[in-house]
Amino acid sequence: MSNTFLASASRILWRTIRSHGIDPDELFREAGLDPARINEPAARFPVEMARKAWALAASRIDDPCFGIRVGEHWLSTDLHALGYAFLSSTTLMTAINRVVRYNKIVDEVISFDSAIEGDCLVVSYRIARDDLPDIAPHEDARWSTLLSMCRIAKDRDFCPCAVHLMHEKLPCIASYEAFFGCKPRFNQSRSALFFDLETASETLPAVNRELAQINEHALVDYLEQLQEDNFTRKVEKAIAELLPSGDISDDKVAEVLFMSTRTLQRRLSEETRTYKQILESVRHTLAQQYIRDEKLSLNEISYLLGFSEQSSFSRAYKRWTGKSPTEARN
Repeated sequence: MSNTFLASASRILWRTIRSHGIDPDELFREAGLDPARINEPAARFPVEMARKAWALAASRIDDPCFGIRVGEHWLSTDLHALGYAFLSSTTLMTAINRVVRYNKIVDEVISFDSAIEGDCLVVSYRIARDDLPDIAPHEDARWSTLLSMCRIAKDRDFCPCAVHLMHEKLPCIASYEAFFGCKPRFNQSRSALFFDLETASETLPAVNRELAQINEHALVDYLEQLQEDNFTRKVEKAIAELLPSGDISDDKVAEVLFMSTRTLQRRLSEETRTYKQILESVRHTLAQQYIRDEKLSLNEISYLLGFSEQSSFSRAYKRWTGKSPTEARN
């Protein structure tokens, strides 16, 4: 189903693209994003379109390792109040735990985790949606950005004691070692940075508890508003409930939500979405869930997704995943 990404966080990618001599506005528009919105503090992009911008950047930038340099373009205002809350934290552990707690504001499909393992603070992340696979530059960019934030808060020479990456080893290994200050391990089961626990527990030079608290309150308020105001989610819920009935027109969804079809379309447009995109997204997400339930026949799944015929579902599933439903189950 539809998830969103903080538009201002896309400024990091925008600056990176520009630094490689490519027109970032043109690339963003090609991905379906309005580049003017990256300077609107509360604006959000559909996460699918944000991922498309990353894929386009990876295909245009002649450097497979450009992701580890993305963090150089991070500014504290790119992540709403999270940047200031991070930099004014008492310790790196406190700062990282704020990322764990509030990253949904930045990217609703990425969940960061932190844990103490031996004498290390381990930070990892997971992606909530199977239909949004990671690409190497994006994985690298997440850690590049977080490590750049740590270096600004702590020390510009600060380095992790270990780096685990899920993507395969790339030819520019020297660039990785120079940036991280250690030799990364590739093809790992999880993507993670390992920090010395004692160092992560030291008081930061720019600690400001009052400023951190002010920004944390702003994060809490924004997160609550995000959960309440996302109109796309209301449409998704209505579609999911209507799918088995087969009556999934935008007119019917508008009726369920007590509004005109024109109002439905206008409000979705304000969130840079269309009804067709949301219907496809809901069906795709539910199909991935249903296909793993071997108790459901393909005919039953077709019915649950509002398809009149199994063949229609099969064609749609192959369009989404490149595999037929039968192949996906084998």
